[in-house]
Amino acid sequence: MIARAIASLSVYLPAYYTYILPIFLPVITYNYLTFESDRVILATMFLLFVLMLVISAKINNLLLKRVFRLSREKQVLIDDLHQLSLTDSLTGLDNRRYFESILKTEWGIAQRNHYSFVLISIDVDNFKLINDNLGHPYGDHFLIFIAELLKSTFRRSNDFICRIGGDEFSVIIFNQSVQKSLAVCNSFINKFNQNKPQEEVIMDKITLSMGVAWIKSNYSLQIEKLITFADDALYKAKNKGKNTVEVIGLD
Repeated sequence: MIARAIASLSVYLPAYYTYILPIFLPVITYNYLTFESDRVILATMFLLFVLMLVISAKINNLLLKRVFRLSREKQVLIDDLHQLSLTDSLTGLDNRRYFESILKTEWGIAQRNHYSFVLISIDVDNFKLINDNLGHPYGDHFLIFIAELLKSTFRRSNDFICRIGGDEFSVIIFNQSVQKSLAVCNSFINKFNQNKPQEEVIMDKITLSMGVAWIKSNYSLQIEKLITFADDALYKAKNKGKNTVEVIGLD
């Protein structure tokens, strides 16, 4: 039991010294002061033993500190890897994996709190023209431009912006009216058309189509149905000539 206490105290050296020295120093001092050879030998053995304990305590302390540091570094690495698994490496937005997870969570929150729920699907019209005519690096920069524009438009703390893949994006919003949702989407399209690069002729053909599914929380829908509504609204926008927003609402 004493050995276990000594080992545990070695984690904190001042406490260790406070515990160990009062035990051995009086014994060592007393035996040295007797000036008897056998007691001096005994005192020397005690002294060597104490020195051994002090050295082992320091080594143990260093090893434990290293273990704690490595443990913290490992946890940071695990957290970073987890974050990377949920983040789109190109745009820095949340990725499809995170989207599928958070969509279910947010829909549940909206239902419990009786909030309206908005799911927006966004697609870049004729994006293939960029990759075919200007190259994939240009296309990557263009997607980053869209991501930054999305972040500057959908700025509420509970707005979730995700890159689903390729040139497809989704935005999750709750507790917002259909009129406000439509206004924000139209504002985003106008901002995109005003700020997109104009130096290339093909940019006139690069527009955005957006589909909005606006649903009251009293509807009991599967997640797949929510996505279908948003996609249907998106296809409706594309069929109407693109560069527009269409809404499917369940009031």
